[in-house]
Amino acid sequence: MIQGPLEKCKQQRLLTVCTVFAMALVLLIPVGFSTMAVASASAVDEYLKAYRPQVFLNADVEQAEVDALMAEVESWPEVEAVSKLDPQANLDYLRQNLGEDVVDSLGVTRGMMPTGFEVKPVTPLLGHVEVIALVSGLEARQIVDAVHLPSAESRRAMGLASTMMALALLSAILALIVSGLLMRWYLKTLREAEASQDQILEMFGATKQQLGTPTLIRGAIIGFGAGVVTFIVAAIGLSSIHAFADVYVGVKLDTMTAWLCMFATPLIGSFVGTLAALPLSRRNPLAIRTKTFGLKPYFA
Repeated sequence: MIQGPLEKCKQQRLLTVCTVFAMALVLLIPVGFSTMAVASASAVDEYLKAYRPQVFLNADVEQAEVDALMAEVESWPEVEAVSKLDPQANLDYLRQNLGEDVVDSLGVTRGMMPTGFEVKPVTPLLGHVEVIALVSGLEARQIVDAVHLPSAESRRAMGLASTMMALALLSAILALIVSGLLMRWYLKTLREAEASQDQILEMFGATKQQLGTPTLIRGAIIGFGAGVVTFIVAAIGLSSIHAFADVYVGVKLDTMTAWLCMFATPLIGSFVGTLAALPLSRRNPLAIRTKTFGLKPYFA
């Protein structure tokens, strides 16, 4: 009796269930790192939007030296732009934060504001970490009076977010490889189990493409199922993290990017399953299993 493409999956129910959950577990690792990366990046996002590394220069510095240093910093690959700090804007900022009465009583004027510039990184998070390290080295220059860098806590938060992003990328690559190998082993096991059926069909004129189609269907469906399991577990985890951060930490996380990544997991699982099934679907059943069952394939 000719069986449907999923009938063999039902007969090997335990193997199928284990494969789905094992693949879901593998895919869950990069999703978890991505979720933590998005959560930590969201926590420092508002700070990063407002913060720019600032360099303050000595009062007696020549304009040519200022222009040369700004041009040097702007030439760094990690820097998108360098803008000169306006003394009047600095004075207005001081009045806004300390109060006009306090600033006037101290006798602070526009001419007392330091000369300097601020640096805008190319990328919002990783760029801040790299640029902060570069700008901190400018303090050794003779014309530089001081540099304005974030606190140690802020630098650790940015470092944590960037580390999570790197781990998410690395784990995603490894997860695709491992899940692909796992799916290939599962599909090969099923194909070997139905080798006798394939040989009979081949004797009656079935082509390699027709014999390989069930393997492609299984790979796509089982991979999709693993992606769905990954999405359900990750969604529960992300909802818990969001609620915890809102209630206990008082931080509202922007989790839109994480949700988009999780919605893609079923499609990614289906893609990996199809990709793993593709080589097996093109192979002759005799090449997969050497046992012939006493039958000789007929080639028209």
